[in-house]
Amino acid sequence: MGDQAGVAQEQGCTNIVSQQVCVEAVVTITPNVTPGDPMVACVGLPTVGTTCADLGFTPSTTIPGSCTTTFAQVLCVNMPLTFNADVQATPGQVGCGPAFNTPNCPV
Repeated sequence: MGDQAGVAQEQGCTNIVSQQVCVEAVVTITPNVTPGDPMVACVGLPTVGTTCADLGFTPSTTIPGSCTTTFAQVLCVNMPLTFNADVQATPGQVGCGPAFNTPNCPV
């Protein structure tokens, strides 16, 4: 086709090339525990003339007294991983072929 409104149309050919690329992802999951604000509630009324041991509690061995209990929670982590690639094409070496003084490209 000819020029339209003084704009030349580009002509050429496009070929699709491909290359396999292996991509690894190293994923490290570090779980953590963040305590929230404690909620304290009284259980029943205070007792008179009794000790915690009298009520069936094991006396604490630390001073000041504290109680340590271990709670376990299983976590399941769903994590999407997107594998992609940036492609950059740069011109390579140029090979020169025969020259013709008339149009000689296939139509």
